[in-house]
Amino acid sequence: DAGGADVAFSTLIEGGDRFRCVRVMDDDYVALLDRDHAAATEPHLSAELVAAIPHVAITSSGDDTSFIDEALEQCGLARKIAARVPFLSLVLVLVNSNLLAVVPRRVAVDLTRICPLVVKELPFPSPRIALSLIWHRRVENHAAHRWLRDMIRSSARA
Repeated sequence: DAGGADVAFSTLIEGGDRFRCVRVMDDDYVALLDRDHAAATEPHLSAELVAAIPHVAITSSGDDTSFIDEALEQCGLARKIAARVPFLSLVLVLVNSNLLAVVPRRVAVDLTRICPLVVKELPFPSPRIALSLIWHRRVENHAAHRWLRDMIRSSARA
């Protein structure tokens, strides 16, 4: 409202009278492991293996990963949280470790491009993550703002 930000990203899908929301991306969750982790060469992770590997929980993302606990509980299993770290510390904790992190797929794939990590599919369904671009309706028709929104949407599709 105060004009301190041009756009924001959120999981909101409706901005009411003041804000406009447009979905820019959908994602799901995957497991992320060190490239040398014993499970990194497994063709598929089982629920038992996911429960046996100590987890890193990310404290700063706001993601609801309770679906992991619910899926494991249905199998009579529970995960062990070995560390709780902010997202910016994830790589430092995960590389050269015996730990597993569950993160959005786009994040995981990007991290594997720059770090010795591997992405593995989860052995149970992942909820979808919807991300919306939000802006104040008063800038809806500003040419520069429209350009910025178009560039962000284009980047999100890439």
